[in-house]
Amino acid sequence: MLLLSRSSSIKRMLRKLRDRAFFIADKCLSLDGKIPEKLDKIIILQLQHLGDSLVFTPALRAIRKTFPEARINMMVNKMSYEVFKNNPNVDGFYKVDYWPWGFHEKRYLRFLKSLINVIKQVRRENYDCVILCINQQAFKYSLIAFMTGIKCRI
Repeated sequence: MLLLSRSSSIKRMLRKLRDRAFFIADKCLSLDGKIPEKLDKIIILQLQHLGDSLVFTPALRAIRKTFPEARINMMVNKMSYEVFKNNPNVDGFYKVDYWPWGFHEKRYLRFLKSLINVIKQVRRENYDCVILCINQQAFKYSLIAFMTGIKCRI
């Protein structure tokens, strides 16, 4: 019994350590919350699926209302594109062709190739700000925002 207890407490400790490491890394990659007065070009990362895309729609409307003259583009997957393709608050899209659910080597390689191509396109456009949906708490979204090279990350 003592061995099982020790094993589970070690697993708990390792999980806490992993979560803390991701939290610290996420804070290092994120912005300190300063939003410039004028934003001309904004890109929004919306790589999640149907529910999160629908929940984000009012926020997108608020962003457009706050920055009416800004060019607002979105980095989306296939599902998010279908939700936002007719939204009048979006000026353009960068589509990541594939967003894998589980780990399958061929799927990940296809996804990474698509993501890298999109990030290269975004880097060439010199955006003023990248915005993540509040639901995107996973480390991978902060990493993608960091890889765009955009200084203002919200």
